[in-house]
Amino acid sequence: MPFTLVTGRAHAGKTAVLHAMVRDELSHGGEPVLVVPTRADVERAVEQLACDAPMGLRIMRFDDLIEALWAASGDGRAIISDTQRALLIE
Repeated sequence: MPFTLVTGRAHAGKTAVLHAMVRDELSHGGEPVLVVPTRADVERAVEQLACDAPMGLRIMRFDDLIEALWAASGDGRAIISDTQRALLIE
């Protein structure tokens, strides 16, 4: 699923558009990630999409997404691991 940023005024139908995109991606076997601004938005999205997407969908805040990517990939700055560094020092 490509990165899609949905913006607009309150009550403009953004949620319905996003939910339709998520449901479509899930129906095609995708594993979409829905990024929302606040924890309350995460909880609300989980409640609204739980029946349609009990599995395969991740809903998180942007900060949580960055932390998850950082934890999975590392910071990219380390040339060697901590273990390698310790061995070299010894």
